[in-house]
Amino acid sequence: MDVGNDIKTDNGLINIPHKFSTPEEEFWFVWTNNRKVIYKRCFFWMKGNQHDAEDAMSRAALRGVSKYSNYAGKLHNPLAWIICLTRNICMDIWRENRKYLEEIGQSLSDDHTLCESTHYGENPEALLNCEELSFLVTNAINRMPQKMSITYQLRVLNEWPYSDIAATLNITQDNARKRVQQAKKELKDAIEK
Repeated sequence: MDVGNDIKTDNGLINIPHKFSTPEEEFWFVWTNNRKVIYKRCFFWMKGNQHDAEDAMSRAALRGVSKYSNYAGKLHNPLAWIICLTRNICMDIWRENRKYLEEIGQSLSDDHTLCESTHYGENPEALLNCEELSFLVTNAINRMPQKMSITYQLRVLNEWPYSDIAATLNITQDNARKRVQQAKKELKDAIEK
């Protein structure tokens, strides 16, 4: 494969008058010389989430090396092809994460009820107060950003430890604690209104 066109690298444009024996060799040459550029794009597309950006880089490298031979020799700009592939993978990861968060949120809302009449026996006023409070809390939780809502529900309603929440949502334990703290503040503000 002849890569005689200019390829943008971290150091600027360079001309590569080099022939590669295989498409894979050409792919890895372009990939390694532009790794920082590709990572910066992944990091941007994944909204600063380092773990997702690294996951996207890994997936792009694996998918890219396997698919590159189909396009080698036909591409005028191999780096643009790699960046386009990487962007598509980032979007796939976004969709996977969104679907996963929606599934967790649905299972949480199906599993938990705040007020049951058996807890209040003959006291309808206490049951009514609980139902009103439950309505306020449920509405406040539903208005929260999805990531905050799910983290709060896992911690407070389902009593998960922060380590499990962090592992499940692929965030740090500090991030999980901060989300729960913010959710509690939003709930407090909603109830006090």
